[in-house]
Amino acid sequence: MPAKTNTDAIRDLEQLVVTLRERLDNTREETKRNREEQTKFAETQNDIRGRFIVVEEKLAELKKTAEESDRRRHQLLLLFAGSLLTLVANILVTMFRR
Repeated sequence: MPAKTNTDAIRDLEQLVVTLRERLDNTREETKRNREEQTKFAETQNDIRGRFIVVEEKLAELKKTAEESDRRRHQLLLLFAGSLLTLVANILVTMFRR
């Protein structure tokens, strides 16, 4: 096989440069798309964090409401027990007076 001439070598190098430029352009486009996707992902992540914070706050409010409800239920039970004891005491006092 005969050796390449300078013209053939230059033509091959020019084709190689064209190919490398296309690859570089493709890589730049892909990098740009990746940056855009990364930006969208970061925005989505921030949105999710915000929603998570809201859910945490609502959960804290729900816990507080449940605690208040338990306290009120306990107070109501004590009030009912006190009323019942007062009723029994009044009945006993009435029975002993006769």
